[in-house]
Amino acid sequence: MGSDASLLRDQVRGQLEQLIPLFGVSRQTLCVLAAFDMLCGESLALDANARAPEHSRINTDGTPFQFALTLGRTPAPLQFLSEAGRPRSDAGERLKASYAALRGLAGVCGVAGQSKLLMRVLRDLLPGPRQAEATTSGYLWFALAFWADAPPALTVYVNGRVGSEPEQWQRLERFADLFGSVGRLHALASLARPLLGPLGMAVTLRAGAPPRGRIYLHAFGAELTLYRALFLQASPTAERLDVFEQFAHHVLGDDVRYPTRSGVFSIELPDDVDAGVKLELCAHCAFAHDADAARRVTNWLTASGLDEPAYQSTIASLTGAQPLADHGRAALHAYVGVGVRGAMPYASIYLNPGALVCA
Repeated sequence: MGSDASLLRDQVRGQLEQLIPLFGVSRQTLCVLAAFDMLCGESLALDANARAPEHSRINTDGTPFQFALTLGRTPAPLQFLSEAGRPRSDAGERLKASYAALRGLAGVCGVAGQSKLLMRVLRDLLPGPRQAEATTSGYLWFALAFWADAPPALTVYVNGRVGSEPEQWQRLERFADLFGSVGRLHALASLARPLLGPLGMAVTLRAGAPPRGRIYLHAFGAELTLYRALFLQASPTAERLDVFEQFAHHVLGDDVRYPTRSGVFSIELPDDVDAGVKLELCAHCAFAHDADAARRVTNWLTASGLDEPAYQSTIASLTGAQPLADHGRAALHAYVGVGVRGAMPYASIYLNPGALVCA
């Protein structure tokens, strides 16, 4: 692939190359970069200084890419997410590109067999390319995760905000039924509705492991007490671990007394001992600026015994070790969240490198 420094694709690819050794996945370099090129070759072919806000819902500036951090008490994987398709292409064209990307990424990750079953599920959940709505938000997003000593994982996110709200809930129920977890969804919905509504679904594929699902709900203006109730219902161990309280204390501080702005709550499927729960808050809403976000996140990770060094090294790599902005609004930080999987707490942080490219 040729390189053009004016394209966002090539600048983000350079950032990815710098992160590969930091996460100890240098032996997977060819696999990591092949996945990036396959997914982002077209979607990030954007002028680095001219965003297309109508193109993607992944970030508020229209950039269809994020680096993701899952920071627990074991080494973190290298993760990124994006979507397929040419900028400004219509929904039908992007859906076709997404299906092509799924086939290619599944091959890279060694889950081609599982992806064929997933494709049939997606065709049931989504419209065909000819029937695709005239939407600019897209239908599918993809995330890749790479570990030093384990097979990579491919996650496919499905836009759940298609059709009327009753249709959206029905789609979530069909999805939950695939994992034998309709009861888990109903228990969640009984607490969440009407304030929280469907946002999306996701399936994670990994060689040698059964598929896992996740259901996402979204709200604007929900009280933290509601999220706490949902969190504890979905993860009985969370109260013993005190992870939610630590997150609220360090990340939100005095703002815990106010309703949150944009928040995403999610649960893993099937409902077994490893089923996780997660709350993520929009960083643009929660923090004054990126320096404020970094200070609060650092304090939280340190106090919780989570992988604070991985967070610091990632920020330093993306910024060239330059100070983060202490004015304006948070731009690099997109979402900051807390999760529990089994009895293990973790931080979930999404970063928009495009905010630095054109800063």
